[in-house]
Amino acid sequence: MKKEKKMSRKIVEFMIAGVLVLLLASVSTPDRAEEPQPKMWYGYYVYGPYREAGTDISDYIEKTSDYTNLITIPVTDAIPSDAQMRSIEQKGCWALLSVEYMIYDGFNNPEREKRELQKIRDWVKNHIDRIYAIYLMDEPYTKGLSKEQLKEKIAIAKEVFPDVPIMVNFDFSTLEGRGYPSNLDIISHHSYAYLHRGERYYKDAIRKRFALAKRYAGERPIFFIPSSAMNSDWGARDANPDQAWWAYELFKEMNLAGLRWWFYDERGRYPEQGWFYGYLHLQVQDELGPIHRKVGQEIKSQR
Repeated sequence: MKKEKKMSRKIVEFMIAGVLVLLLASVSTPDRAEEPQPKMWYGYYVYGPYREAGTDISDYIEKTSDYTNLITIPVTDAIPSDAQMRSIEQKGCWALLSVEYMIYDGFNNPEREKRELQKIRDWVKNHIDRIYAIYLMDEPYTKGLSKEQLKEKIAIAKEVFPDVPIMVNFDFSTLEGRGYPSNLDIISHHSYAYLHRGERYYKDAIRKRFALAKRYAGERPIFFIPSSAMNSDWGARDANPDQAWWAYELFKEMNLAGLRWWFYDERGRYPEQGWFYGYLHLQVQDELGPIHRKVGQEIKSQR
């Protein structure tokens, strides 16, 4: 009888311990990695000054995080610090690591590519859960890569970042007949490449191109980087205000995953004859800024 009582006591103690464990588990703080990602992504393609080695992006994060959820970080000699990555997380944003400038001359050197990518992973290893994707390349087909060669590049990136999606940006003029490698996770398109073939920026053409992109992409997410000629021979400029509103409407109409404006900068940062993007962008920046903010706040509210 005593033996049976002892056994019963042990069973009760075991059950109580089990209940306590379950209770503790239920009140523990959830992991940040479990935070649901946004339904739609919104941000900028590039933050100009950050291409310069050692530039601090804290002001960029501070000024855009209230209306964006994706902070693009071009990884060059300027490496995202722990403090900056923590700031991105605290503000409810994710980082998009643009690594093409690190591996740009490694197209025919897979070992070097892998080595540089591993270096980047080591820098951000404590923040992997907050990296939305690795932005691997821009316009690979225009640069002469075949679909199979691009697939090999993506495979190398996936060896180093098996837990992070890989994104590549394409121009529409090289899409037909090629499509995308099967191992690519996220697709991005810009629109100004129409000038490469003498085509004008017009709505019906871009709508048709996105329909083609969606057929090639299947269920994979597609991003849109709206840009236009804006009186420039080359065309690498932001959309003007009318085009910006239309780009947002198209983004919704085509059920795209993300919208990234071409360029974030404050008016007057670059002189008239300065840097690649030039003064045409700055002529409309005062009008574009409020549009970017309004669109972004609407997108961020749809969680």
